[in-house]
Amino acid sequence: MERIFLFIVLLLTFTCLTFEFEMSQKEMKSIKGKFCGSYLADTMSMVCEGMYNSKGKRNMLGNLGLNKVNSREDYDENENVFYVDELVPSFPFRSREHARSLIPFDYQKRSRKPGIVDECCHKACSFFEMASYCGKP
Repeated sequence: MERIFLFIVLLLTFTCLTFEFEMSQKEMKSIKGKFCGSYLADTMSMVCEGMYNSKGKRNMLGNLGLNKVNSREDYDENENVFYVDELVPSFPFRSREHARSLIPFDYQKRSRKPGIVDECCHKACSFFEMASYCGKP
């Protein structure tokens, strides 16, 4: 009789823990907030457990294996192929990159890609969106 009672208690405990974990997963997806400054750094430290991607990089395709090219069959033979000769303009004209290199750095418009601050400080984000900036363990 004691064994049956102990088994039932353990089963109920395990069921409650499993249910609680599933609820926390749902809450993590639904609860959004704005995290700025040290709050963002502390929250990222908690979510990522110290494993970060490089600056501004998201870890979206790495876990799925979608960013790997396995063989030549992955390339479409009908793709448009541009050769270097076609991309280099003739004499009086310069390519955009070369023309920009002549402008002093202080006068160039700096292009900035959106990152974790844009997603989680300027806008609200969930913990799962934050986790997309975490590195692989």
